[in-house]
Amino acid sequence: MALLEVKNVGKIYGKKGTASATEALCQVTFSVERGEFVAIMGDSGSGKTTLLNILGSLDQPTDGSVFLDGRDLSTLAKKQISKFRREELGFVFQDYSLLNNFNNKDNILLPLVLSNTPQKEMQERLMAVVAPLEIQDYLTKYPYEVSGGQAQRIAVARAIVTYPKLLLADEPTGALDSSSSQSLMRIFQTLNQNYRQTILMVTHSVAAAANAHRVLFIKDGRIYNEIYRGEDNNVRFEDRIAKSLTLLNGGSLHD
Repeated sequence: MALLEVKNVGKIYGKKGTASATEALCQVTFSVERGEFVAIMGDSGSGKTTLLNILGSLDQPTDGSVFLDGRDLSTLAKKQISKFRREELGFVFQDYSLLNNFNNKDNILLPLVLSNTPQKEMQERLMAVVAPLEIQDYLTKYPYEVSGGQAQRIAVARAIVTYPKLLLADEPTGALDSSSSQSLMRIFQTLNQNYRQTILMVTHSVAAAANAHRVLFIKDGRIYNEIYRGEDNNVRFEDRIAKSLTLLNGGSLHD
């Protein structure tokens, strides 16, 4: 059984069947296996973020179902949703979403504090994420005292300290320079390859998407195409992604 199953998901904003209704997603169906690294690409307004919000239980679909590890997310009661997001999912956002009045260590530990995790276990989990992310020197600093790349590493540490089943990343390299973006993608690859972390990443970056096993292309709220890495290296896969984006946007490979 796949870890994540998305079945015929649709999302309409406004009253269904009226002229003011806007269809953001239509009949979206795909699955993600355990340990897979999947990227989702498409133009602004194509439905990528809406889809990610639904997968993260931040929004509800109008139609269809989402299953995580066999559990239908629509069956979660309102009082269960926050606990589910905190314990089953990890989130990495473009703007880091760190709290400036907490130092970086406390930002990382926040979801464990909210889950009433014992102090000893919190420290063990903290040390487990600090080493691979190389953030030992930043723990006592505050988010505004570190660079964008360092802040994003702190955000990743917070996202994985709960050992989530699924890591959801929304444009994680969007606010980073080229060097920091490459560094973050190396971290994602390490988490995926060495720790079998399942990752679903929305991105505009061809270079970032080239780190995934598979890329889904979404257009006008529908899955338009998907390509697999296979035996390609990053350069060859990046080229295939770029060509697929050209076709997605109605261009010609001979332009």
